Order: sequence, then C-alpha cells, then structure tokens
Amino acid sequence: MAVLRFMIWNLMMLIRRPVQFVVRVFMFISLGAAIGAVVVIFTGTGNAQLDESVPFIARLMAPLILAGTYFMWSGISYLYDSAVFRLTPEGRTVTLFD
Repeated sequence: MAVLRFMIWNLMMLIRRPVQFVVRVFMFISLGAAIGAVVVIFTGTGNAQLDESVPFIARLMAPLILAGTYFMWSGISYLYDSAVFRLTPEGRTVTLFD
C-alpha cells in the first residue's frame, strides 16, 4: 500500500505544474468573463435589439455563474495541492513552487 501511495504521489508531483497552469488559465478566463458580464449589466451590449430581448435576471445571473466557476477552479487548485501534501511520504519535505 505504501508503494502505491508513493507512486501516486510521484505522479501527482510530475503533472502538478501543467495541471496548475491549466487550472489557472481557466480561473483567469472565468474571472475576466465575470468582470465583462458585470460591465454588460450597466452598459449594455451595444446592440439595442439584444439588450431589449435579454431578461434582466439573465444579465444578473451570468456574472454570478462565472464568479462561481472561478471559485470552483480555485477550489480544485487548493484541493490538488492539499492532496499532494497529504500523500507526501514520511520524512520528506515538500516545497511547492508556482
């Protein structure tokens, strides 16, 4: 069991940087989209026909959903790093660089 745990830990350490990079890219995309959606609430889209046809609740929910996805990606990043620390073999010190 200890060997399997060590193998999983090694795999997680090997793929940590690419996984964290992808997660951070999605975090920043969703954060930027949420900020853009908040701007659209107050300024409109610039298309009068579209602004009239979209219900106001949809304009309010869009930034909330996008902010929720930002926090979801942030939570995934945190859980991945905490799993790396939990699986760290005894007697080893782990310093995670970004």
